[in-house]
Amino acid sequence: MSTNAFTSSQHQPQTNPTRGVQRPSCDTDPEGWTLDRGGLPDWLRAIRTCVTACPLIQQCWETRNRLYAESHPAGVIWAGTAYTETGEPLLTQQALVEYANWRRRRQANPSTPAARAA
Repeated sequence: MSTNAFTSSQHQPQTNPTRGVQRPSCDTDPEGWTLDRGGLPDWLRAIRTCVTACPLIQQCWETRNRLYAESHPAGVIWAGTAYTETGEPLLTQQALVEYANWRRRRQANPSTPAARAA
């Protein structure tokens, strides 16, 4: 089902050998945190990585809240939360499933008005 072949090692924090400091996975593979890449399994894996393995999750939330105090980021996974291309947070697994299904239908039929607008 997924169009992206992420491996679990791509979603693990990387250690900088010269400083011994962990870098978040989104820093080593920023495209892996966009909803334009991959599909539902990839998004769930990225969210799980953010929430369970990121050494900077608190700073990430603080940055997100500072930069988007009145809105939301769009089309990305940020601090363990996925956001649609219009900035709607996808807060449950069911919401992610529905969004993935909607994207799949839109990609299968690009002649629809919604697909042309995207």
